[in-house]
Amino acid sequence: MRRDTLRDPAGFTLHELVLAIAIIFIIVGMAIPLTMTVSEQMRLEGARREVERELQTARLKAVSANRSLRLRFGCPAAGQFRIVQVMGTAVDTAANRCNETAYPSPSPSDGDPTTPDYDGPVRFVRPGTTLTGTGGGGALTGFEFSSTGTVREISGGSVRVIQPGGVNLTLTRGTRTATINVNGIGRIRIQ
Repeated sequence: MRRDTLRDPAGFTLHELVLAIAIIFIIVGMAIPLTMTVSEQMRLEGARREVERELQTARLKAVSANRSLRLRFGCPAAGQFRIVQVMGTAVDTAANRCNETAYPSPSPSDGDPTTPDYDGPVRFVRPGTTLTGTGGGGALTGFEFSSTGTVREISGGSVRVIQPGGVNLTLTRGTRTATINVNGIGRIRIQ
């Protein structure tokens, strides 16, 4: 038998080891950016699902409780949102309405018609993700869901009818964006 066709029982040659290590580094070099991109996309999709789920919850809760509810953004700070009951009084615009100490969740059933019974907890958009929207009156600050399931936008300090194409909420994470569309009849779509 020829010597060059036999493997040395002592192990691999230096050339084989260097080649194997180089191939491993190339594969890892390609996988890390791809993994980071997929990870960022998953975080953005998770944030979009959380906001969409809270919109659906507000609509369903308004219909089932036969009460108007609002989903307020920036409540109490940027990146936070909360479902609050519409009282039709000064409570609706109270500066501390997003404060869970002043307006706890779950609300105590105290029988007092002047205090809200359907306020939800403050929710947070995932860190590193921003939530923006533009309505007919400027920057979108929330939605009002009626007991019939219809929706109006809150922008420019007032409650407005949503235009036929709906209103888009945009979530941004780095260079990626995700959109949720809400129309006036209560349809909430992930786009």
